[in-house]
Amino acid sequence: MQADNYQLEAKIREHLANRTVSDEFDIHGETEAVLNSIGASLNEFGGELSFYGKDPIIPSVLRFGTFSAIGLAVKAAQIASIWRMKTGQSQNIHVDVRWTLGLLYLQLSKDAQYRAATAAVPARS
Repeated sequence: MQADNYQLEAKIREHLANRTVSDEFDIHGETEAVLNSIGASLNEFGGELSFYGKDPIIPSVLRFGTFSAIGLAVKAAQIASIWRMKTGQSQNIHVDVRWTLGLLYLQLSKDAQYRAATAAVPARS
């Protein structure tokens, strides 16, 4: 796990140092790479994976929409894979990149609100 953290950090540093000048990005390939890192594959769920929208959604050197879409696609593929093992039925997965960025924002906002609310609560002894 530590090696994966270093690889992720190196990738983020590379993106910060080298601004994106093109909207070309292999989102299916990157999704497959994430699944491969946990011993899974896009082929396991038996359906089609599609994405709608692409970065830049917000001005940034990082592809926040794409990152959040890949995370959601990986979760959905794993759930669909379990469903296929249980029922034999495959499912198609469609991810709206713009919508996933909104989900990421909501999650980060919730986390920040929780930290702010619990920071003032004294620990029980």
